[in-house]
Amino acid sequence: MATASTILLTPSTTGVYHVPNVSPASADTASKLLQENHEKYHMYFNSEGFHNHIAHHLLTIFALGATPAQLEKAYRNNAGYQRPQYPISPPVVSELHDPAKFRSYLGQEKHFHSFVEFYQQELDTKGWPQTLREHVFASPETDGGRAQELFTRLFAGFMHPLIHLGFGIEFRQPAIIAESLAQAAIHTNWLAPYILDAEIQASAHAVAGKPSSSLLSLLQAAYDDPKVRTSAHLSDDNKLRDGVLVRAGPQMTSLASQYHIETPATSATLQRATAEMTALCARFTLCAQRADKVPKVDFFYLHCLNASIFHSAFLGLSEEEMRGVDKKRLLEAKARVDLAMYVSRGAPELREDEVSGYVPEQRTRDLGWDGLFEEFCEVPDDGHAAKLGRAVANAGKIIAVVEGEKGRVVEESPVKGGEEEWVKAGRLVVDSLYSGGGRWVRNAGWEEAWRGFPGRKTEQVEAGGSRM
Repeated sequence: MATASTILLTPSTTGVYHVPNVSPASADTASKLLQENHEKYHMYFNSEGFHNHIAHHLLTIFALGATPAQLEKAYRNNAGYQRPQYPISPPVVSELHDPAKFRSYLGQEKHFHSFVEFYQQELDTKGWPQTLREHVFASPETDGGRAQELFTRLFAGFMHPLIHLGFGIEFRQPAIIAESLAQAAIHTNWLAPYILDAEIQASAHAVAGKPSSSLLSLLQAAYDDPKVRTSAHLSDDNKLRDGVLVRAGPQMTSLASQYHIETPATSATLQRATAEMTALCARFTLCAQRADKVPKVDFFYLHCLNASIFHSAFLGLSEEEMRGVDKKRLLEAKARVDLAMYVSRGAPELREDEVSGYVPEQRTRDLGWDGLFEEFCEVPDDGHAAKLGRAVANAGKIIAVVEGEKGRVVEESPVKGGEEEWVKAGRLVVDSLYSGGGRWVRNAGWEEAWRGFPGRKTEQVEAGGSRM
């Protein structure tokens, strides 16, 4: 069985969105490679904090039906540039059990392996639900703020710790959960004031009986406010930290605080809120395009959509595994960070017709999801493309469930229609990877970011559609 130190996948541990009939051979190969990555490599592949994506990549294409050979190829393509683990320090591991000393080790990547060992001990003793309850969701009044330090760090590094935690929970792998908590612990925590201040203000709004604003209306409000919209500069080293939160921090926090999920958070309420958050991410990830350029997906935006699928996984957890109040808090924080992320890339105009009117290339014209998933399993990257493809497919699934209820419309969704329209979005993603100028655009809200990408074919988007 899978443990805090042993990764073991089976054809039945394939996540919330997967192809049918994943093979035992693929499960065995993925388990072997993930175990090797777990034991050998650090979470950062360089001293600048660039992330090791091997676990994300292998788990995603495993769920999408990758063969053993495809899994091996994906692993070997990315293993060569990883850094080895630092040695475990037993004295550090011992001190991490002392809440008073725990904080002194946060934010230091040299302690990643020691953090992994610490969380493996906690997981072995308590199981992952109780470990998360104590180390991520406990209130500051009960643990002196230790859990809050980890909760806010989940959203650091373009949400990589949250994504990693999601994979661990979704695929039922405690060893991946240990990695995710250790990863969160070595990140910096400059997002904490934004997350916590917005949370405090939102709580006050809820107590006062002020209804939540929709995520779509808040996205529009961010775009309409010149101070917020222009707060990030292309020259900023970190456009969220040094731009949005410096030049428009109070305004961004106030805007984000207008979103909250009603209490008590029932399963139906959380499902709808998850669909709305997912749809919002799909909107700004897929629709941040330029009329004169081939379609491209912003590399930073895609992390928001890639992280959305794990909230679908959290929905399926029992109250004993993750309390409704904790699902609610994670989801609210995620949505508020999503709003700030949209602003951080220049708050581009969003073109809904990029999806609704997209005319696919010959490569994908006749492909359904099965064919698209085969394409994603072959992309020679570090897994961002496959994660995006699976997240787009899952977005269509969860939004369809909510919109299937009588009178329900997810207004944030950029796709109006059934599954075939979401397949069209999947075709757009695949086509964008091969349209020239690089796989991704970075910082889609600035014209300069689009230089070097080919011009648009006149027939690529049909007339019509809407703008923001």
